[in-house]
Amino acid sequence: MTFKTKIIIPSRGGLSRQKTVESIPVELHKHILVVSSEVALLPPEVSQLVVGNISISKKRQLIHQMQIDFGEDYFMVDDDVVFWAYDEKRKLQKATLSSFERFESICVENREKYGLISSHPRAFSHVPEAFSNGVSKLVYHNVEKTRNASYDKGEQFEDIEFYLQLIEQKVICVKHNSLISVNDFSEHDDSYESRGELILRWSREYPNAITVKEEPSEIAGRKKVPYTIKINWSYAKKPKTVMIELENA
Repeated sequence: MTFKTKIIIPSRGGLSRQKTVESIPVELHKHILVVSSEVALLPPEVSQLVVGNISISKKRQLIHQMQIDFGEDYFMVDDDVVFWAYDEKRKLQKATLSSFERFESICVENREKYGLISSHPRAFSHVPEAFSNGVSKLVYHNVEKTRNASYDKGEQFEDIEFYLQLIEQKVICVKHNSLISVNDFSEHDDSYESRGELILRWSREYPNAITVKEEPSEIAGRKKVPYTIKINWSYAKKPKTVMIELENA
C-alpha cells in the first residue's frame, strides 16, 4: 500500500455521525484522525483527539495549525461524506483503496503547484450555483502554501472563507475528479441576516477574491442568503490552464 497522508476529520459532535469513516477503506483506517468534542465509538485503528465543546471552525483551525507545526501536508474532510470513483467504463462505484491511492499520488505529485486540491466535483466551479452543496470535502492541504490562511475567522461557511483568503493571497486551489466525494447531510442552523452580513464582510476583506450582487441565492448546503456571490478563482491563475495541468498529471 502506498497511501501515507493523514486524513483528519473534524466532527460536528454526533457520536453516530461517522459516515466518512465508514466510506473509507479499512486499509486506510490507521491514517485517520477524528477530532471531536466527545469520545466517539470508532473502528480500532482509527485515532481520535477529543478537544471539548468548541465550534467546527475552531476544530478546523486546530487541525490546520497542528499540521503546520508538524510540517506535514494532510487531507481534511467532513464527517458526513460518501466517496465514489469512476471505473474503467466511466461508471460511478464506491471508492476503493486504489481510488484513494491514485488521488493521493496526484496530490503529492502536484503539491508544489497548488495550495489545495479537492475531490469534490463542485469545488472551485466558476458559477455561484455550484456552491449549493458546499465545497469542503476531501481536501489536500499543502501546509506551506496555506499557512497564512485561517479556518476560524468566522463561525459560518468557514471552509469558503478559507478559500477566499488563499485566492486573495494568489494561492491556487484546484480539483481533481479521480475520486469524488459528496455530502450525505446538511444543516440549517444560522440566520439569513447573519449570512448576509458575513458575505458583505467577505466583499470588504477579499475584494479580489469575491464579487457580490444584491440578488438572493443559495450556497453551501442550500442555505438561503440575500446576495449572489461569484468567487474569482482566476485571480490566482487562469482556472482552465490549471485544470488542464492537473488532469494531465
